[in-house]
Amino acid sequence: MHFDPALLIYAAVFVTTLLLIEGAYYLIRDMREGPQQALNRRMRMIAAGTDTQTTLRKLRRDTKDPLSRLLASIVPSTDRLILHAGLTISITRLLLTMVVLWALTFGILEVLTPTSTILSVVFAILAGCGLPYLYLLYKKSARLKEFGEQLPDSLDLIVRGLRAGHPVSSALSLVAKEMPDPIGSEIGIVVDEMTYGLDLSEALKNLANRVPHEDLHFLVVTIQIQYMVGGNLAEVLGNLSQIIRDRYQMFAKIRAVTAEERQQVRRVYVEEERGGGGMTAAIGRLVDDLGVTVHPVKPVGKKATRIEVLATLAEQGRVKLLAGAWNQAFLDEAEEFDPIGDTHPHDDAIDAATHAVTVLRDAPTYLGIPSVKTAGIAG
Repeated sequence: MHFDPALLIYAAVFVTTLLLIEGAYYLIRDMREGPQQALNRRMRMIAAGTDTQTTLRKLRRDTKDPLSRLLASIVPSTDRLILHAGLTISITRLLLTMVVLWALTFGILEVLTPTSTILSVVFAILAGCGLPYLYLLYKKSARLKEFGEQLPDSLDLIVRGLRAGHPVSSALSLVAKEMPDPIGSEIGIVVDEMTYGLDLSEALKNLANRVPHEDLHFLVVTIQIQYMVGGNLAEVLGNLSQIIRDRYQMFAKIRAVTAEERQQVRRVYVEEERGGGGMTAAIGRLVDDLGVTVHPVKPVGKKATRIEVLATLAEQGRVKLLAGAWNQAFLDEAEEFDPIGDTHPHDDAIDAATHAVTVLRDAPTYLGIPSVKTAGIAG
């Protein structure tokens, strides 16, 4: 029986049309409600007449669908990713979207391109599974970043409520009503969980599971410790808010100061010796956070020949050393180097220096870039 790939396109178009109609309905409904009526999704749902228990269930993605429960137990990481991304769709809906994308991609490749069936299946799987996952990862990253930016202002609002004499639950309610998403709805879930009998510690643990942000972890631990040992919670949260602000300001200053440096190419060349792969990997991990690329290189030619370029430039006064504790050891090694003898003990620094000078001299043609900062490291 011959299978017509065009049927997959028709089916995918039909399902996609249904999803677009549903999305347009929710978009028009949200636009009619107006953003001025509520600052976050939870408050909009309550303003639309949804009861608190239903709102809580939807925001926490509590579902009674047995298929969704089964799929969540099979692929819990995907279910957590949806939760961290701040979406309320079920995992069943996500898998249905993946199937639609797969069918649409496969049908297009089969009908419109000369691609073989095997490649069409592979590309369709990559598109069907990869695109939704990439979208979820993007949403998670953007949501966590926005949550971190909102956290200091939310802490200040809690502190003002506590200093005005309100209990913690009332101070949290201020954040749930006055702050936009994502933190407004998330703190609102905490308030609703406390309303239905959950204590503050457990509600905050649930919040940390939904929003895996490191600064939020500090907040949860701070409140838990305060509840166990007592103390001035308003002062502690005020200090935490200031610490988070100072840290963000420090990161911003570092990015501003190093912006020009990060635009330049920085490479570290490590002499590749027999058995030295472990050290090369260790250096790579050490400088990875600095945006530096490690390149293992094999020495070519005799050391005595390679050192001629370095010696010539040094005699012309064109070689300078950055001040550091390693200067004297390097100079002692250079002084003891014997270009005539057959053996050259302790000449690793000479190897690194000669290669660094060669790269700097030939940078435009050797690397094809206008400006290069290099360093040699003895292997």
